[in-house]
Amino acid sequence: MNVPEFVGDFEAYKMLWQDFLENFNLATSIHTMPIGVPSLMVAKSPFLNPLGRTVTFNLVSGFQVFISWLTFLLIGFFLGSLYFQNISHQVINPHEDKNLKNLFQSYIQIILMPILLLVVLLILSIPLMFFITLITMISPGVSQFFVFLTGLIVFWILMPLIFTPHGIFLFKQNLIAAMMTSISVVKFSMTKTAQFILFGFILIKGLDYLWQTPNVDNWLLMIGILGHAFISSAVITSSFHYFMDATKYTQTIMNQRMKSG
Repeated sequence: MNVPEFVGDFEAYKMLWQDFLENFNLATSIHTMPIGVPSLMVAKSPFLNPLGRTVTFNLVSGFQVFISWLTFLLIGFFLGSLYFQNISHQVINPHEDKNLKNLFQSYIQIILMPILLLVVLLILSIPLMFFITLITMISPGVSQFFVFLTGLIVFWILMPLIFTPHGIFLFKQNLIAAMMTSISVVKFSMTKTAQFILFGFILIKGLDYLWQTPNVDNWLLMIGILGHAFISSAVITSSFHYFMDATKYTQTIMNQRMKSG
């Protein structure tokens, strides 16, 4: 910070972060991942709507930011759990009565899921950050390629866990059992699973360019919100059906191997 050559860069970096934080909508944290309700507006400016300007509340302390962020996260995970439970009921038995106990148990498992993933990623990031820093000192160009390669490896590691929420809501499994089920299913259907994820991603994100065309203060954006909700829910519902069929296929293959063994 005291080196004259870096004063200009530091000030530009500081202004960039200040502008980002002044226009950051903390309420977007209610859109949780990997379990959450699909939202088109999370990528839109929060300060305008068809009725005029939005009422805003400025947070002035780190404690207020943390409590608000945590509250939004818990609400988001609960709404996501309710959303996924309703979809799983429609897939398995639409006439079955909804059980609040099952919803609460699934909610706890869903909260534990990002915590466990975050701990694993933090453990893996320590040696990776050391290695990336070392490579950056030698060759910045090679370090950028290594960062990209690291992202692909992390995605490849996390991909077998893609159906963990499905095991939690469909089979009422705990987090670890649902992870093992997801890994087994993806292991026996890697190619088809990758194709399904790719097509679903392209369908949702591709149509989002259409849904996001109207400005935030235009009533036509309501069509985009409904369209995004319909397509996203259809893709998520189809993933539940795909997971059930893939689970049956995996069980068949495993039983055949046990008999032949």
